[in-house]
Amino acid sequence: MAEITVYSRTPRTAGGFECGGQRITLSGPIKSGGEGMIYAVKYSDGICAKVYHKNKINAELREKVKAMINNPPGDNLTGETDSSHSSLISWAISALYDSNLPDAHFLGFTMPLIDTSMFREAHRYYDPDDRIKYMGGTFTWLYLLTAAFNIASVVSAIHLKGHRIGDMSASNILVARTAAVSFIDCDSFQITDAASKKTYYTKVATGDFLPPELMGVNFRTDNIDRYYSDLFALGVMIFRFLMNGFHPYQARGAGVDGLPTIEAKIKQGKFAYEGTFPDVRPPKNAPPYAMISPELRSLFHRCFVTGHSEKEKRPAASEWAAALKNEIANIQKCDRNDNHYFSGGLRKCPWCAVMAANPGRKDPFPAGKMGKGNDAQKTVTAKPPAGEREERVRTGGGTGVGTGFGFGAGFGFSKPAKSQPVKTPPTTPVSTQTAKPQTTKPQNATPQAVKPQPAKSQQAAPTQQPAKAAPVKTNPPNPPMLSVTPDSVEMKVMRNGDAEFVIKVENKGESTLIGTLESDCDWLTFRGTGRKDIDFSAAKVFETAAVIDGSKLPDGAGADAADAPFTGRITVASNGGRAEIPVKVALAKDPKLETDRSKIIIKDADIASDATVIRSEFTVTNGGDGILTGTVTPNRDWIRAVPETISTADSVTVAVEIDTEKAPNIPLLFGKINVETNGGSAEITVGVTIQK
Repeated sequence: MAEITVYSRTPRTAGGFECGGQRITLSGPIKSGGEGMIYAVKYSDGICAKVYHKNKINAELREKVKAMINNPPGDNLTGETDSSHSSLISWAISALYDSNLPDAHFLGFTMPLIDTSMFREAHRYYDPDDRIKYMGGTFTWLYLLTAAFNIASVVSAIHLKGHRIGDMSASNILVARTAAVSFIDCDSFQITDAASKKTYYTKVATGDFLPPELMGVNFRTDNIDRYYSDLFALGVMIFRFLMNGFHPYQARGAGVDGLPTIEAKIKQGKFAYEGTFPDVRPPKNAPPYAMISPELRSLFHRCFVTGHSEKEKRPAASEWAAALKNEIANIQKCDRNDNHYFSGGLRKCPWCAVMAANPGRKDPFPAGKMGKGNDAQKTVTAKPPAGEREERVRTGGGTGVGTGFGFGAGFGFSKPAKSQPVKTPPTTPVSTQTAKPQTTKPQNATPQAVKPQPAKSQQAAPTQQPAKAAPVKTNPPNPPMLSVTPDSVEMKVMRNGDAEFVIKVENKGESTLIGTLESDCDWLTFRGTGRKDIDFSAAKVFETAAVIDGSKLPDGAGADAADAPFTGRITVASNGGRAEIPVKVALAKDPKLETDRSKIIIKDADIASDATVIRSEFTVTNGGDGILTGTVTPNRDWIRAVPETISTADSVTVAVEIDTEKAPNIPLLFGKINVETNGGSAEITVGVTIQK
């Protein structure tokens, strides 16, 4: 790896940089991005360096980095001294210059190294498919609660210094299998210099973490304080950790039919979990909202209902931390599945109740060992959460275009043996002091990060339970149960033609099955409606036909099925479950005429007998796709072809009859049969010799 020499300087607290600096050697780069490159710092474990591209450096960026160094967040989150905390962020520690002279050029900064073999993007933990793939069921709801608590604690510490995250999303918050957390891309944060009172605003945002009041804002030109935006995004993040990855504004029903994106639902305030909107319901597979404690539901209400129009009513980060700490302290453990943890106020395990009411549904915390993935060998990669678009909105240049930098060893407690939860009794979180909740400004103290300590089953019951805890609501004794056929479809269609297939929806349970079939493609509709969606109601069976319109398939794909098949999906959502039918469509080849014979020769035909008709045959085959259609026409009246017209997707046998009574009285007969089709033409020669 290449090595470069730079000079590290720490600004004086009174302002200004030291003229001299420490000479350090960088090796790499080990990572490159749009803003700059990341280098390892030789002889300094746990530290790396970000060196900006020359065209990105300006006076404002230099002063912003200086403000970061002079105003680090509390709780030792930059890891400059020994710490037992379970959080670490990639905050600027010292500035880098190209020499130790007063007129040296600014290059970048050093920061803690975040170990991406240990830390993964947050969505890989709250998304159940990713979580189960890499960790089985061992990253339990207790660990999710703890990760949410640690995130809220870090956000609180950042807010206490007057800074804002701005672009809070699942890609710049990292989580370890121990529930420790790390924040990267910190130089894109909104930074306030306590000495000069100057604020350096962030220029980036992620759409589905933005509050309604900032939808459509141009962050490149508008300088907007992002404190209340952070509080909204934090609520979204915590909701997703506790609700198995579902976004608080994911919803279904007539009330959101015209709101296809998460952003559109946020703008209209369609929070589906409190029954505020009679025509808006949570996603079918979302966990029951009643499993969330009343204390946390109250905070969600303030964030997403009251706070939708009154941003100052949104809970502060320290309020979330206090409530989550209380939830962790009162956690319960299921008697039947060691990986099922749930709120202390519930009477029974909600995860078991959901699984019992929905046979065949994947358990979000299955009992057993770790998943097959090897977390220690994976680096962080961007991957949107399951079932939804997570778009990182870059709205301009200037400072704050993050690249996800910051790699290396993060602080956290030790990993449970064999990747199982630690089997020790619950303990009081590291800090017993929590800031007094406020709603209109950042708090003056922040809780410490906490390490998850799963309880033994005999110690799972808390000594105190949250007041007025709601029991889990279960489905009716005999609910409807959805069954759909086919489970997948592969078809070919002509560019200017249609193709159909039948969808059969069956109710395997009782009561009435009610739901909707919906296509995600313009070329895939339902027969007789021209629409991409159709409602159904079935006591037992409902059938409909889906139509593939070849003329609406996008241009640019090959005509061969192996080239580039088009893919679509029909989603069946009902009160008895949910199913998806993947649809793969290829453009069909044109029909192509093929015959197995070019000549029919009949030698020494005996016409002395009573039989005056001589028979033979040939086969017409469709060597392409679609339907081969055409005519079979002899050029002599003593030759007859049966059938005279053909229409086949495969092949057809054509009988040839020679009527010797109509033929001329000569020893050698010649004729032709012409085959004209939409897949080409062919000529069959017919020759007959008469036996003397």
